Amino acid sequence: MRKFGYILGDDRNGVLVLRENRVLIPLNLHNINKKQIYLRQTMFRLLDFLLERGSSGLLRDEVIMRVVWESYGLKSSAPRLWQVMNELNKKLWGLGIDKGFLCVLKVVAIW
Repeated sequence: MRKFGYILGDDRNGVLVLRENRVLIPLNLHNINKKQIYLRQTMFRLLDFLLERGSSGLLRDEVIMRVVWESYGLKSSAPRLWQVMNELNKKLWGLGIDKGFLCVLKVVAIW
């Protein structure tokens, strides 16, 4: 069975994510005038990967870059990951998804 998509938030105040078309559709009545947002392939792969694997805990940048960029023959970098993650967050926030939904943690070793 194929996965159709996701609902981020709830069905009254969230966003429908359709995998087939790489589109975000607002479900909130207050955002009804907002247009659906089509994501580029790499940005959608990032969102899809985070939704599929994010519940397993923290994901290392290297793993994300390998799966989302390098396995498709694209060059990856930490700044590019940060840029795409930031743009994705802005799109989600604009549709009413909480700012803490996707977050990037910078890990610093403490001795």
